[in-house]
This record gives sequence, C-alpha cells and structure tokens, in this order.
Amino acid sequence: MKSRLLCIALTIVLLVLCMTSCGVQDTSSSNNESKSEIIISSSPHRSESGQRSTSTSPSTATNKQVSTATSKTVSTSGQSKATNKATSTTVKSDKTSKPVAADKWGFGIWGLAPAYPTNTTTTMEAFQQQVDRNYMNHHILQAKATDEFFESMRVINESGSMAWLDAMTGFYDTKTWRLRPDSAWKEDLDLLVQALKDTGLWDNIAGFVWDEPDLKPVPHDDFIRQTEYLSNKYNKRLFTVFSVAGFAPEYLPAFPRPQITAESTKYLTDIAFDMYGIHNKDEYRKVNQRLKDAVGRPDEVRVWYFPVAFEALGERKDEKYAIDFLNMCYELLLEEERPGGLILYCWPTWTHEIGLEDLLPKKQFTHYDKLMLRIGKQVIKKTLD
Repeated sequence: MKSRLLCIALTIVLLVLCMTSCGVQDTSSSNNESKSEIIISSSPHRSESGQRSTSTSPSTATNKQVSTATSKTVSTSGQSKATNKATSTTVKSDKTSKPVAADKWGFGIWGLAPAYPTNTTTTMEAFQQQVDRNYMNHHILQAKATDEFFESMRVINESGSMAWLDAMTGFYDTKTWRLRPDSAWKEDLDLLVQALKDTGLWDNIAGFVWDEPDLKPVPHDDFIRQTEYLSNKYNKRLFTVFSVAGFAPEYLPAFPRPQITAESTKYLTDIAFDMYGIHNKDEYRKVNQRLKDAVGRPDEVRVWYFPVAFEALGERKDEKYAIDFLNMCYELLLEEERPGGLILYCWPTWTHEIGLEDLLPKKQFTHYDKLMLRIGKQVIKKTLD
C-alpha cells in the first residue's frame, strides 16, 4: 500500500512539474511576440506599388531587409547618411493612392524647404506655415538622408505635395564640376531611395533637379551620363533650370560657356531658365523659345517659369516689378502646350536680393503675397495633360 501511494504521489509531482514547465514556455513565447510587436512598426506596410497590406506589420524577413537598408551608414562622399535615425522618427505613410499633386501643375518657392541644399535659415515651423496656406505643391530638397530631410518629407506627404531631389550637391566635384566617381554617390542615393520607399514617401518624389549646370559649367558628357543613369534607374522626371549663358550667351557675355544641345539634354523631362532682368513679355517669350529650340522634343518636355520674388532696390526691382514679373510668367505659362509650373525665386535672402523670408514678416510685399496666393491656388488645381 505504501509503495502504491508513493508511486501515485510521484506521478502527481511529475505532472505538476510538466504543467509548470509548459506554462513558463508559453509565457516566454508570448513575451517574445510582444517584444516583436514593439520593435516592428505597427503602421500599415506599403509596398512599392502603393498597395496597403492587410497585415498589421511586415514579415520578419521584410523587416530584416528594411533594417539593413536603413541602418547602413555610408560616408564615401564625406557626408554620413544617418538614414536609420532619420527614418525612425518618420511615421510611415498609409496612403494607398498617389499624392494629389502628382498629376497637377507645380507651384513652389525656391529655397523654402529647410532641407534645401543652401538654405540654413528656414525653420520647420515657417515651412509648415507656408505649406498650410494651401497655395503650393512642389518643393526642392537636398538628396541627403537627415532628420531634417525626412521631417520635410513628412510635411510634403501630409499636404499631398511633391519634392524634387537636388542632383548637383554632393554629386559633383565643385572644383572641377566633374561628376564624382560612382562609388561616391550611387550607393548613398540608393540607400536614400530605399528609405523613401520603406517609409511610403517615394511617390512624393517628382524627380531630380539641376540648378544652372551650364553655368558651372558641368561637362556635357558627365551630365549625359548622370541623367541617363537616373532616368533608367529610377524612372522619375528630370528637371533642369538653365542659365542664359548656355543658350543665349549675349545676355551674359562675361560668362562664355559651351552651348547646350539636344544631345546633352536628351534625358530631360522638364526645363526652365532663370533671368530676372527681362521684363518685357515678347522678349522673354523669344528667349524662352530659344531654350526650347535648343532642347527640342516639344511634345515631350514640360516648361516651367521662374518669377521674381525678391526685392533689389539697387536694380529697381521693387514690389511692383515683382508683381508684374509674376503676372508675366503666369500668362506665358498659360500659353505653353506642355506647362510644368512656376517656381518663385526666392525664399531666403541672397546678398542684395531680399527674399520673401525677410519681406513678408515686415509687411513689405503684402500685395505680392495676395497675388502669389491667388495664382498659386489656381495653378495647383490644373491637371497635367
């Protein structure tokens, strides 16, 4: 009898120990799942096609891939890409459709976005304030993965706007204006693009932009090589703002430069030129036609205009001059068969040219401000043909 009771007791003890062990194992598994949910973003995952996944979090394999892509730091160009830090502060977009501005005419202000290459004065609050006025839909950013870049992209995304990535800064040697070696920019750019895709912001990228490469001057073979690569690799628009030095040299005789050709610009989708001393509409139209003739492909290329948005009293450029220039550019834009939009120049102050950043707070350009809002709101409603 004692032997039977002892056997029963031992059996009960073994059963209890087994149940306890299983319970601990289940709890541990549950804790691991909870930790996994905390690490993985609970924001709806968005694929490259823009479709929203029904799962609440990406798969483990996908997250490992995303983590690898966004945490890698590249410093071959001397500018560390802190992509992981930047994207960790960015809320993933859960939009399943393209931004409102994707198929609209563009309107923006050069140098407004805090992540603009040479703008060190605009605050994120000032940027947000202008965006909230709902009169612009295109912005220009430096192609560099920083917290400021992704915060600017968040504002752009939430407003349904588009961004152009500067393809000059960091891509070229500023001493020779030769394109830097592939290893100095291609990998960095790939990481930035991947981070934009991972955070659902790639659809907000209109394309790449160059500011006066003909004036630098960037050699034609380097420009062709870069634009060909970007066109084939990313399938985005390529927008260049030319100086008159590259196609109407008599307007800038002190800077003789090689003239642009249809061959050197064959990958471009959008063009413009900036010159702020031509205020006669007929003359401006003729100069613009010379640019279009040099580039060719009138049925493929979109044309933009750069209105005056600054004060330079030493050059007799006051508010009235700026208002007339803006009206002229808008009227010429309406004449275009393939209009692109208007980019006002500019937001920050450059030497003697006092920008909107300093004029608007002082109530010095109040009439211009009203016209800017009125035209901007008209432009951003127009659909690209």
